[in-house]
Amino acid sequence: MATPRTTLDGILASDRLPSAPSVALRLLDLLRDPEVSTPELVSALRADPALAARILRAANSTYFGFRAEVRTLEQAVPLVGRTVVTSLALSFSLAEAALDRGRLAADFREYWVRSLVQGSAAELLARHGAPGLPAELFMTGLLMDLGQLAMLKVLGARYAQLLRASGGHGGLLCRKEEEELGFTHAQVGAALMERWSLPASMVTACRHHHDSAASPPEALEEGKLVAAVRVAAAVADWYGGGSPAEELTLLAELTEAHFGFSEPLLLRYLMETDARILETAELFPLPTPDLPSASDLMAQASEQLASVVISQEKERQRAVSLRELAEERREELETQNALLRRQVFMDPLTGVHNRRFFDEMLEHEIRRSARKGTDLSLLFVDVDRFKEVNDTWGHLFGDEVLTRIGGVLRSACRTSDVVARFGGEEFVVLAHDTGADGLRLLGERLRAAVEALPLEQEGERVPVTVSVGGVTRGPDASGPRSARALVDQADRALYGAKEAG
Repeated sequence: MATPRTTLDGILASDRLPSAPSVALRLLDLLRDPEVSTPELVSALRADPALAARILRAANSTYFGFRAEVRTLEQAVPLVGRTVVTSLALSFSLAEAALDRGRLAADFREYWVRSLVQGSAAELLARHGAPGLPAELFMTGLLMDLGQLAMLKVLGARYAQLLRASGGHGGLLCRKEEEELGFTHAQVGAALMERWSLPASMVTACRHHHDSAASPPEALEEGKLVAAVRVAAAVADWYGGGSPAEELTLLAELTEAHFGFSEPLLLRYLMETDARILETAELFPLPTPDLPSASDLMAQASEQLASVVISQEKERQRAVSLRELAEERREELETQNALLRRQVFMDPLTGVHNRRFFDEMLEHEIRRSARKGTDLSLLFVDVDRFKEVNDTWGHLFGDEVLTRIGGVLRSACRTSDVVARFGGEEFVVLAHDTGADGLRLLGERLRAAVEALPLEQEGERVPVTVSVGGVTRGPDASGPRSARALVDQADRALYGAKEAG
């Protein structure tokens, strides 16, 4: 029989629950009055001097980027925005609650990182039809897993085991909670939010954000907000889960169904979320999240999805040849293959990323390089005399050459580097944190690896070489500033290499 502490009522009756952030709740209460004045909001903030000081520091951070120094709360509130100030006040309170230095410190930190990812991901959906202001969406995403914080504080190590067993996946965690406890963190979080008198739409979103159904309940007026936090939760699963490919597929389905995302738009959204998480983290007293970059996760997902496509295609062909699988099964496999191919940002012939993925990543990496003050290098790799290869040995062999070169380039580069087919027989490599010296070493490694390829046709070895040219954008923004300028200069370097033999 469950002890009182392991019932939902027992959790909610515990004196270990995170306390309601009184100033943030007071601000929310004031904002319900459209006529509330700035002095009233400032007065509420001054009830907590430490919080007021943090709000002022945040107003002067690069997150907002105001040119002139913000010296007073009277300046900060109208500049930053009332809803944003309230969101920050609530966020700082939750960040403090997650500052645990005991034996569960890592679990509290993972809770906070997940909350930060969800808040950032939800905030950006304001641009795509999610209801409410960006700050309101950030606050909603941030609070969605409040129940995890509560159960960590009340159940301690017992709950931490459930968190670890779920591997950072919210939906799986809910299933384990139901089996072990009979209730979920979504229910606990919604109950706490009701107790704190938070908006009903936020409470509903919390209660339903891990529901298994692909669509929000039609009867709910808050359906679009539920959809937004489900997407945000799926983004957090993508960062923290063990299968980027599965999470990417789910994300594509959710964002297409609820916000009309195309593949390029989903890619851009994930890149923007990646940058926003780091910008937002700078506002809080916790270390910057040690998360994989969106580009790393996308590369992992592409590799996994490509492997699935290949294995399922083999299974389909075997089924056709042996006639062992029914027509229904074959149609199912073909549908899955079509979906996976649509989701993979890869060139179908060579197995490296496609031009569309490269274009999006280039813009993203230039912004990241500028923000972090790091080097960024771009290399062009062009197959020498490829037309002669096609004319002499045929196009099928030419395709094999491109496929083998794609594999060599992937193997010779880091997993964090972006390798893509630019077009025809031309490939590109985008290498972050790589300066001029590293660029030369990488270029020579790629050239030598291709030259060593054991390519044969009709018993005869076919030598294939590539020319490599590249350019580096320095940490001080020296070198090409725009994506187009970077590509143009790297392209010129490539043709300089070809002319030089």
